[in-house]
Amino acid sequence: EDTAAGRMRLNRDGFHASFAARYLAGLVWVEVLTGADVRNCTYIPPEGTWQLSAIDSVTGDTLNYKVTVKFPELTEAEADVFQDIAHQAVKNFKTRGLDDPLIPFTFDK
Repeated sequence: EDTAAGRMRLNRDGFHASFAARYLAGLVWVEVLTGADVRNCTYIPPEGTWQLSAIDSVTGDTLNYKVTVKFPELTEAEADVFQDIAHQAVKNFKTRGLDDPLIPFTFDK
């Protein structure tokens, strides 16, 4: 992060998305899949301990894990910016014509 310049890093290591970028991507998916305007979202991911369960593929036993998720604090103002960005990205994508695909491609038989 370069907070002095008003920048937030969207990757952790040059490849993997940062927590802020994951929040942004989640907002985009929510708006695409539900049609809800994410600018009305009040959820900001908290730090906390989550319970995860899995089935052992060998024994069939249920395995329970406690995972502590440390989401760096995201201010309400930063969340608002991400919500605006996500909404605008979805809006811009939806207004593209079918004859103007995001990624041009052809199908070969």
